[in-house]
Amino acid sequence: MTTENRSRPVREPGHSPNHRPRRTYALRRALRWAGWEIYLLGWDVVRWCRLWAALFPDAAAVALLAVMLLPVLVVLGVANGVLSGSAVAEACAKFATGYALFAWVTAVPRGRARIRWRIRSAVQAVVGKTIPVSRPKRCRWRGQHLIRADVVPPPIWRDGRDTRRAELAQQIAWRLQDGGSYVTTWVMHRGRPVARVHAAGVLPTELPAKDWRPPSGLVLVGATEPHTRGAVTVEGIPFAAWSWRHDPHLLMSGSTGNGKTATQRWMARSLLASAKSHGRRMLLAGLDGKGAGSLAFLLGRDGVLGVADEPHEWVDLIRAIEAEMTRRYAAIRAWRRGDAPQPRFTHDIGVIVDELVDIRDQASDAFLDPFGQVVRLGREAGIHVVSSVLRPDVAESLPGLIRASHSARL
Repeated sequence: MTTENRSRPVREPGHSPNHRPRRTYALRRALRWAGWEIYLLGWDVVRWCRLWAALFPDAAAVALLAVMLLPVLVVLGVANGVLSGSAVAEACAKFATGYALFAWVTAVPRGRARIRWRIRSAVQAVVGKTIPVSRPKRCRWRGQHLIRADVVPPPIWRDGRDTRRAELAQQIAWRLQDGGSYVTTWVMHRGRPVARVHAAGVLPTELPAKDWRPPSGLVLVGATEPHTRGAVTVEGIPFAAWSWRHDPHLLMSGSTGNGKTATQRWMARSLLASAKSHGRRMLLAGLDGKGAGSLAFLLGRDGVLGVADEPHEWVDLIRAIEAEMTRRYAAIRAWRRGDAPQPRFTHDIGVIVDELVDIRDQASDAFLDPFGQVVRLGREAGIHVVSSVLRPDVAESLPGLIRASHSARL
């Protein structure tokens, strides 16, 4: 048997094979920023051209024809000797230099214009395309980053409804998400409600592992800002909380890898603890749309109705929950008619649904029909649903009644 003497070359102190001068990294960052701004300028030019084409269609058609013929004319000119190749190359270099310089000079105003346009498009998506929308007012900036802006809804919009306000806040958050997190609150300005959009503060990424005890009937879903509506303070830290007694169903959304499944595990444990603090008992049922066993930790535990990973298991479990809801409604109906004493249900039921859209696609109406009954009628029967999806704002992802029945959103 032979042995190999593995040794490393001796290097000077502070030397590293991956070491690069600091100016190299600064140059890379500058080039990356310049490339990104050039790319954004191209999209801005396309957007301006589309707007111009909508206003002046005839002139736009002539300009488009000229742009399409220009390369052909240049190639023909070089081939016939009318234009020299060096002159064309020099002209292209000058154009590229001027384009990059223009992108650098106009980076800040173009970035601000994009943010204003996204806010206006968010308002337009809520109020309708036929209603004119004004620009955001009283904007405060730090470079291209928006600090605060006031959005004045159109006078004919029924902005007093909480559902429309929540929809507007959601649309603004989706459209501004690449620039950071933004929160929308409602304030009174000159006698009318105004949506104030402001950048959210940096939230803590870690909290100490301990037994956080929320108020009775609440489930803590994460640290938030103090001014957030419905926030509760536990040991000096503001938390967003879900009241499963008032909002029976919770809909979670987020892209893949953002922790929806991990949050549902936390929800399962928190529902048990919250029900216990409220003097109730909670039975859990899990439906795993990914089929990866992400809710397998519930198997074999006391107080678990079942865990379903396959399409036929999803249908059987949700039908069993619907049958229990029907039995409870029969008892409630008999009590209200005076035929029986008031029912005292010994436990509530919590249904954890991971990737609801995948379950819908595979099980179809055999699952959606009983599930729709549960989310629409489950509140009075003591049934609470926690569902997760990728994009709840897409109309095709969920039927309207099911999406509307999830009154709490995360």
